[in-house]
Amino acid sequence: MKRKIAVLFMLFSLMIFSELLKVPDKYNGSKMELDGWSLNEKKIDLNQDGQADILLIYYKVVSTNVVTNYVSYINQGNDTYKKDYQTEKVFPTDTFGSEFGKFTNDFIANYFEYKAGKKTTSATQTPVKKPEETVKKPEENTKKPEETPKKPETVPAENPEKQPENTQTAETPGETGYKVLEQYSDKKPDNMTFNLKYNKNAPKDLDNFVFVKSDVKIRKAPNYQSEIIINAKYPEKIKVLRKLDRNSVNSEYDWYEVELSDKRIGYVYADGVLKREFNWNEMANRIDKTNKFLNQAFSEKKDIYVVDQYVALSKDVNTPKDKFGNRENQSIRGYTAPNSKEFINIPDRSILKILDESGGFIKVETLAYGGPYYISSSNKTKLKNANITAEINRFIIVDSESENEAVMEKTDGKWNVITYSFVTTGKDDGASSYATPYGDFLVAYSKPVMVYTRRARSNEQVEDSKKIAGRTDVVIDGEAAYAVRFSGGGYLHGIPASYGPNRDARKATTAKKNRNIQRITQVCKTL
Repeated sequence: MKRKIAVLFMLFSLMIFSELLKVPDKYNGSKMELDGWSLNEKKIDLNQDGQADILLIYYKVVSTNVVTNYVSYINQGNDTYKKDYQTEKVFPTDTFGSEFGKFTNDFIANYFEYKAGKKTTSATQTPVKKPEETVKKPEENTKKPEETPKKPETVPAENPEKQPENTQTAETPGETGYKVLEQYSDKKPDNMTFNLKYNKNAPKDLDNFVFVKSDVKIRKAPNYQSEIIINAKYPEKIKVLRKLDRNSVNSEYDWYEVELSDKRIGYVYADGVLKREFNWNEMANRIDKTNKFLNQAFSEKKDIYVVDQYVALSKDVNTPKDKFGNRENQSIRGYTAPNSKEFINIPDRSILKILDESGGFIKVETLAYGGPYYISSSNKTKLKNANITAEINRFIIVDSESENEAVMEKTDGKWNVITYSFVTTGKDDGASSYATPYGDFLVAYSKPVMVYTRRARSNEQVEDSKKIAGRTDVVIDGEAAYAVRFSGGGYLHGIPASYGPNRDARKATTAKKNRNIQRITQVCKTL
């Protein structure tokens, strides 16, 4: 009889686990909570189209297991998210901490494989305890109520794992016994000053920081049992002091030691955030490299050229990226040898010097990508003399990896930072939008306002004011203030405001956020 009851319990459990949770077809913000389920939400680009999608993870404890439902909602534009895929995963409570984070990371990294069924998450994949271990007669269960299985203390957002108890805390840096992998310093280069002319949007005391990519908890010690100081939300930025070795804190992950705005010291696991920085030394080195390239050309009595390959609203096709991450859009090919099929894409406004011309090719050396490269002589008209006869003394530097920018000018023999701030760089889908290109570019021009486009939707009724002559595949979507064109259709610009209802109100709000960009534009006019 005992065996029959046990088998029935197992079958019943699997029936519960195999029934997917009923969720809406469209994401509806705060109304996605469901009775009896806890919910964690992640904003992440699941389908790799350059837009943040939404991953909802519903979870609850059932007997000795944690039942989870992973539900993806894909960004359709205009703040609309449509359900794309749903699957269930069951974790034993005693291994939930170590398994959940690994599975979640794998699910995100291999989203298309899970959706295509190449990877599965069925309940039968997760070991279920033998019935004899989970079903007891009532009189045999002598546990006190507070000892019965509870919802895991750590929520899925944190990729939790079981950790040995570690109660060390650090009130000031350097008071822990943890092994330090990286120590971060705010020391500025000796050849750089910071007499800011515009500092309203400059982040103070935040040269090294972590970017919260999904909601995480900042704790008193680097382990999941430690007391929570604060719940950090996307997209917060927190000052980081050092990176700790996972082995010294008995963890599967490295941890960052951070300093909160009230000067309290806390810890966050490394996989929950992105390390970013204002790398002033690298910025200074790039400036020095630019002027060294120019001075070398002057000593060789060679002119400086710039690639002129901008075609507004060109009908682009999806092309592969080169080794520098640049596509052929608004670029010209630079072959590694005259008879080679290997080439890089040299983007519009790139700086170079001509070394030689023969055999139908122009031999060039570039500032950003080195050389020599060989450009077909048919593209000679796309190389324009930049008329640069002296060192450049004003620079805009954009760090697309850390998503920030700085504007500098040479003053009294040193590079002075005029202003700096965070930015959002371009996203790449290879067709309708492109990543911010890598390279060194000569600014083309600036203008007070630029309009931007989007792909036309199927059967869309487009107003005349949004139409583009001779084009039905794209429409004007909105505008952005204080635009600086630096490469192809790439602009440094203010926060965009789409057309539609309440346009004037949105433009006014955007203008308030664009003051720093306006100052940058004013500087660029003198470049």
